[in-house]
Amino acid sequence: MQKMKHTEAFSLFEQGRFMDALKPSVNAINNKQSLIYETPYEKCKLVLATWMNFTGRKREAYTEVINLMKLGLDSDEIRNTLLLIMGERRDAKDTSFIFGLGTGRSGSTSLTSALSSIPNSYFSHEHPSIIPWTNGEAIVDWHLLRPRALSNHYSVVGDVSHWWLPWVEHIYKSHPNALFIIMRRSLQDTVASFLKIKGGGGRGSINHWVEHDGQYFRKNIWDRCYPKYATASSLAEALKKYWHNYYLEASRLHKLLPDNTIIIDLEDENKDELIKRFIIKNTQVPIDQISFEAENVGSIQDGVNYFPIPEFCKNKI
Repeated sequence: MQKMKHTEAFSLFEQGRFMDALKPSVNAINNKQSLIYETPYEKCKLVLATWMNFTGRKREAYTEVINLMKLGLDSDEIRNTLLLIMGERRDAKDTSFIFGLGTGRSGSTSLTSALSSIPNSYFSHEHPSIIPWTNGEAIVDWHLLRPRALSNHYSVVGDVSHWWLPWVEHIYKSHPNALFIIMRRSLQDTVASFLKIKGGGGRGSINHWVEHDGQYFRKNIWDRCYPKYATASSLAEALKKYWHNYYLEASRLHKLLPDNTIIIDLEDENKDELIKRFIIKNTQVPIDQISFEAENVGSIQDGVNYFPIPEFCKNKI
């Protein structure tokens, strides 16, 4: 039965009957007869998105591709289709690229919300594709093409995620005007928050910070985008090592690139003003106010899917 489902869906796709091929693909996936990559589901959706884009349904096209990314799918075809929908890239010399960093559980969602209040800006939070902690140059370079495309329409663009830290120097080499805002929360509060949303460290918990076989800790798609600590005997210990190493590296980068980086303590009552001054000084973009009004609720869903449809994709061509 499973093999028949594969054959039917792929046969329909090869005949150019893309909508017809979707039905058996979706049925096989929903009935757990096939994994998504064992069907032409992704290929059908990309053909559909491309057709929507060329017929003026840019918003729908963009949404189709983003929905594939939300499923954790990742391929050159998906990324290139998104760039196609976003349009031609320009040199982007006049556009400011701003990256928000921090361990996570450190105000990243609030920072994204605050930066999004800048007039004529586009900011996302952990925009897919997920960037691995090591060996991620190709994906980082793709991510740098997104703000280039966005720069056709916005004066300030950027993304906020913990995963930018190991790639700061790589980004700086190609974009020496890029800015990096590093949020720092206290060690105690950061560890406590992570423990709460990752399961506490017991059997069945999520532990991104050690290599494991999935028998005690659960495997997770985000495991690859965190550093690993082989000597950590518990989740709490791994988190402490992560916090110390993250901000040790952040301090090194700040000394190396003092004009491009700033480290902000989440507990600092003047953080809004410090970030505002840093951006104005380096971009000349007029900003009346930046405010950390958005509050994290301590949920594993904080900041998830914070990558809005760009304004220029909301209207027909």
